[in-house]
Amino acid sequence: MKRRRVSITSDDIQFITGKSKRYAQNLIGKMKEHYNKEKHQLITFQEFCEYSGIKYNEIEHLID
Repeated sequence: MKRRRVSITSDDIQFITGKSKRYAQNLIGKMKEHYNKEKHQLITFQEFCEYSGIKYNEIEHLID
């Protein structure tokens, strides 16, 4: 059984959106604020999809 990551990184967001690393980092900050997360807490792929409006099944093949 292959393991899959749950949390998303700025590199993942950069790859998915085609935007810059800085854009991805800022987006993670905005999502943490939106979901009332603390600085050390992670954002999941599911939260990213919900926030960005991208369907999870459109990016699930990109998850390691």
